[in-house]
Amino acid sequence: MIPNVFVSSTIADLQYLRETLRDALTEVAYNPVMSEHGGVGYIHEGSAADACYVTMQQCHIAILIIGKRYGSIGSEGLSVTHREFHTARRHEIPLITFVDADVMSFKKVFDADPESATWNHFEYMDHARETFKLVDEVITSQIYNGLIEFRTATEAKSRLKQQLAHFMGDRLTGAIRPIKTDVHEILAEVKALRNQMSHESSSSSGEIVKAVDPFYIALRFLLEERNRDYTRFVEAICGDLDIAAHKIQSAETIEDLIEKAGGTFEVVEDDFGSKPFWREERNRHRIRIGSEGIGGFWGMTSNKHVYLSESMRVHLNDKQASLALKLK
Repeated sequence: MIPNVFVSSTIADLQYLRETLRDALTEVAYNPVMSEHGGVGYIHEGSAADACYVTMQQCHIAILIIGKRYGSIGSEGLSVTHREFHTARRHEIPLITFVDADVMSFKKVFDADPESATWNHFEYMDHARETFKLVDEVITSQIYNGLIEFRTATEAKSRLKQQLAHFMGDRLTGAIRPIKTDVHEILAEVKALRNQMSHESSSSSGEIVKAVDPFYIALRFLLEERNRDYTRFVEAICGDLDIAAHKIQSAETIEDLIEKAGGTFEVVEDDFGSKPFWREERNRHRIRIGSEGIGGFWGMTSNKHVYLSESMRVHLNDKQASLALKLK
């Protein structure tokens, strides 16, 4: 199968780069999927932008290009390119991100003084704050969070070919995340079954009675795809799925779970990604792991201090409540 590669960026200002990367993809016999070349089908019940998001889900790899132009902001407060990034991350599509070197230089100045009025109408960028937020979201993603700075199209073309070679090498060695996840889940299932077998007991008549093991129920809950955000969090705070499966059984709330795991927490505003303390913590390398999704955002330091957005707190507590119902 020839891989389909979705190219995501603003078009008018980056057409030269898009064409160069298209050449690179065709030279290695990959199929570039680009809206201006008919790669997106617009006979779709949603909007033209929705058609792009659907098409991306059908691709094997995505290339994100962040330039000086953010693009038009839609009703959700994000550009099409920003939402395409969210689509790639939500579906765990392998992502290669290129960032204009000038943008990264501007961002260093921005991080030093993010509240400056300069960024409200920065002459070199159309929506500077939103672009910097997109860069931060890429950096803090749990997977595919690398950034490749570029100054010329030729440089970007060479780096793209290198990344595709790395990607193929990873596939050949079995290191790509979906394969590792499958093995991880199989091992977890084996552990669950082994644990369940160890909880057999005998009735008064001598008959073997197999009780429904709470550990098995909890582990199955963690392995369900719809609980992915919850699983990532509890595995991060507990350090291991086996440990997590035991601790979540007795936790009444997500705050209770954090305390049982020896951590502390701080509930912050949903918009805390743009707050100075978040950038300061990340720049000091104190945030070692985090995740952002439709439920909000969380970040955890090396000493298990958790920054938890209000919406994510609600989302994780809903999952905790769902587990409690299954355990009854």
